[in-house]
Amino acid sequence: MGLGQATGITISQPASGAGGGGTVTSVTAGNAAPLFTTSVATGTTTPAVSFAVSNAPGNSVLGNTGSTAAAPSYSSNPSVLTLTANSVNASTVTAAALIGNATTATTANNLPGGLLGAIPYQSAAGTTTLLNGSTSAATVVLTQLGNGTTSAAPGWNAITGTPGFAVFSQGPTLTGTVTTTAISNSAAITSLRFRATGNAPTIAAGAGAGTTPTIAIVAGSTGQSGQIQLTSGTPTVAGVIGTITFNAAISPAPVAVILMPGNAATALVSTTIFTTTPSTTAWTFSTGATALVAATPYVWYYWVI
Repeated sequence: MGLGQATGITISQPASGAGGGGTVTSVTAGNAAPLFTTSVATGTTTPAVSFAVSNAPGNSVLGNTGSTAAAPSYSSNPSVLTLTANSVNASTVTAAALIGNATTATTANNLPGGLLGAIPYQSAAGTTTLLNGSTSAATVVLTQLGNGTTSAAPGWNAITGTPGFAVFSQGPTLTGTVTTTAISNSAAITSLRFRATGNAPTIAAGAGAGTTPTIAIVAGSTGQSGQIQLTSGTPTVAGVIGTITFNAAISPAPVAVILMPGNAATALVSTTIFTTTPSTTAWTFSTGATALVAATPYVWYYWVI
């Protein structure tokens, strides 16, 4: 009689003899592909069954990647490999678009969750969080405030004004050389000094400078600050001394001009000199009722604010 299984161990004995007794004459064993193979040594005397694990193909997993029940096999299906390599299970899979490749991973729809405008950032080591996009109708900027050693989560900071002219609701600390066209702040601005750069404005003498005066903007001056030198003509009359025109229009318009005397003669007449409110393109300064002294050197320092 025989006892066996299609791919298992088979034991054979003589057909004759009483039931329940007999002598084993042969032992054979089949393979369990693709897991292992078997071999039998001395199968007709003292059988020894050995099992050898079969090699698996590189970059593959054992399972059933089909939609119906079937025997398992090794598969190199990239979607299966992606899930396996990242230890993703049913409790962590939140989107069908989680799997992908180097090409599809560059598209936004491969990041599950999040709303329009959301920005991912690291909220802790190994932890990614989404900062929701700003829903404010006003212009905002992305800011961060650390403590000198540790960073912090980013956030949206509201600004006001036209693009390029921003007012921060939380005052930033600016160090080194800061280049800007305009700064506005509702609180005090603390600085060792303000130094403007840029092209110098032009100046044209008015009747108040006298007949045939010599007037100039000193080299190194800018539209924000600088020095004006004048040698008045002869004779002089009361009126506009000079018109200063910016190299380029300034928006919004400055609010005032501060003039400071640069020599003794200028200091004597400083109480009678005044400026107009500057426009986006120019400003003027003039004498009062009293004209300048003819053929006299005058020096003014100006600061446009």
